[in-house]
Amino acid sequence: MKATGCILCKSETSRAVLELSAYSYVRCVGCGLVYLQPMPNHAVLMKIYKGDRDGTADPTTDPTGEEALFLERFRKELDRIEAHVNTGRILDIGSAWGFFLSVCRQRGWDAWGVDPARVESDYARRRFGLPVTTGTLMDARFPAQYFDVVTLWHVFEHLLDPPAELAEIRRILKPGGLLVINVPTARSLKDFDYGPVPLHCWYFERTTLSALVERDGFRVVRVDGGGGTGVVQSLRKIGMRHPGRTLVRYHRFLSPVRRAAHAVFNRVRPHKEITLYARSIDPGKGAISP
Repeated sequence: MKATGCILCKSETSRAVLELSAYSYVRCVGCGLVYLQPMPNHAVLMKIYKGDRDGTADPTTDPTGEEALFLERFRKELDRIEAHVNTGRILDIGSAWGFFLSVCRQRGWDAWGVDPARVESDYARRRFGLPVTTGTLMDARFPAQYFDVVTLWHVFEHLLDPPAELAEIRRILKPGGLLVINVPTARSLKDFDYGPVPLHCWYFERTTLSALVERDGFRVVRVDGGGGTGVVQSLRKIGMRHPGRTLVRYHRFLSPVRRAAHAVFNRVRPHKEITLYARSIDPGKGAISP
């Protein structure tokens, strides 16, 4: 573990906002970015993300119990992407079980993924036939200017070095290519059960996330707010074992109610997550690690 300063404004002055057993979340007094202090060891994090499970998940089943919820959301997310880009080659970083990429492929996209989790990436390859690399973005070593769109759904907040990831994304995006980053904001800070090693390294807001990507070669075109994943997390914290599966069971009935509630609450309450859309304006060179 190591102490760190703000990656955005370089200030080393911060104030604690949430104390945990061996870690704390602090807010930079210079720009407001919330980050973990100290940062976990890279090897420890990668061991967690790769998973300690042996074997594989049956590709004829839904191992999450929440596929219907994922597909419903990802169809809407792809609708928003297609308002900016026609079909092309898309990369999902942290592609997990492959649900988002399966939606993309159904609509004619050339869909690619990368994820360090062995079981999840194997499942995506076996069930959907997707070209998913098991590892990190740097491990994949994609060609320069290869993708029209790169997405990160609740992944960017887990990265130890967001600027390095942005540099590699910039290298593999075509000029004018679209970057989509979806992250929880600090308003969801207390929704999560962090465990012995917190996995969220950063909590961005509209201003801090926009400033970071614009500093690193992108032009922000849109930032949307959303309700976040706090419902599932909160139900877990009060003892419900499989809240996602419960929501799936009733999602056909609850979806119209949830959409109506979101339409109202997203206008009046602080957003617990944001989705940023940005264009590459400065193709990167040599960002890939040796």
